[in-house]
Amino acid sequence: MKACAFCKQEFSSLTREHIMPKSLTDRKQRERGGEKPSRYTSKADKFIGGELTIGDVCRNCNNGPLSELDSYFLQLYDRYIYKFASPEKRIDFTYDFDKLARWLLKVSYNSARATNAPDEVLLESYSKYILGEDVRPKGLNIFLTLVLPYKIKNSEKHDPRIQDVDEIEPDVLRWSRVPDERLAKEGVTFRMVQINSYFFIVIMPNQVTYEARKWYAELKGFRKKYPQFRQLRAKDGVSRTPLKSSGVDMVNNYEIFPSANLSRIFELID
Repeated sequence: MKACAFCKQEFSSLTREHIMPKSLTDRKQRERGGEKPSRYTSKADKFIGGELTIGDVCRNCNNGPLSELDSYFLQLYDRYIYKFASPEKRIDFTYDFDKLARWLLKVSYNSARATNAPDEVLLESYSKYILGEDVRPKGLNIFLTLVLPYKIKNSEKHDPRIQDVDEIEPDVLRWSRVPDERLAKEGVTFRMVQINSYFFIVIMPNQVTYEARKWYAELKGFRKKYPQFRQLRAKDGVSRTPLKSSGVDMVNNYEIFPSANLSRIFELID
C-alpha cells in the first residue's frame, strides 16, 4: 500500500500526476505548430523534452480537485496568459485568489517532489489547502509581473543564430524554488512559476513562527527589492488587478531568475 501525496490515504496503486498539466503543455504544443515544449532543468542545466510526471497521487485526487484546479487555470490561460505582453497594453487580470494560489502551490509541490527539493516537506504541509480542504495559510501572497519580448539590437546580431530574429518572446513554461538561503532557513515558501509573459511569485511565511508585523515588514522589503511585481489581492471570491509591463523582458531586469542573457539563452537552447 502506498500513500497519496495529497490526501495521505493509502492505496494499492497510484496514478501519475503531470508536474505541469498535460492540457497546458498540449495547448502550448498546438500553438507552436506541433513542436513539443522543452523545459529547463537546473539540475541538469539544460532543456529537456517529454512529459514530466510523478507517480504518487491517487485517482480520486488526480481526477477530482487537482483536475478541477487545472481546468480553472486553463480558463485563465485562454483568457489572458496565451498572449505575450506588449508595452502599451493594460490588462485587467480577473482571478479567484484561492484557486490561483492552490494551482501554483500544486505545481510547486509536484516539482519539489520530483526533484527532492529542500522545501518539499514545507509544501507538503499545504496539501490539504491545495485540495480545498483547509483554510488559506496565514500570510500567503502572490506577486505577478509581465515579461515582455526582448527586442534584439542590430549590434547583437553578430551571432548567426539570431541574424534573422527580431525579438525573443517569453515563450516558456518555467517553475522553480527561488534561492534565498535566509528565507529558506526561516521556513518561508518562495516559489516562481512563469508561463509566457506571466511571471508569478508565491511567498508564504512559516506557519508555526508566523508574526503578522514581522511578515508585513518582510513583504515591504520584497516590494522594495522587486518593484516591477504587483501584489495580487488576497480576498475571497473574484478579484481584479490592473497589470501593465514595467519593463521586464527576457534579458533586462530579470534578476529574480538570473543567467538570462542572449548568449546564455542560446547556449541552453543548443
